[in-house]
Amino acid sequence: MELLWEQRGVPFPLQGTLPDEFDVLQSSGHGFAGTPAGARDYIAEQAEEGGVNYIVCDLAFGDITFDEAKRSIELFAKEVMPAFAEA
Repeated sequence: MELLWEQRGVPFPLQGTLPDEFDVLQSSGHGFAGTPAGARDYIAEQAEEGGVNYIVCDLAFGDITFDEAKRSIELFAKEVMPAFAEA
């Protein structure tokens, strides 16, 4: 997540606040990876608990290939976002 900040010599504002491993992030409830149905559930729970009306998604990170990221984005657009169109 901090690669572009580092490349441009800009201090990363979240330095030291995010775990280095995704499993730790996910187990703390601050990240999700899984099926579109699971993503819908995760987002709905986060929205209800936090009272938020928007989210930020990072669908391309780590060693994910372009094709994997593209598939994730397509699934998110087709199977997750429509569930929140009325929100």
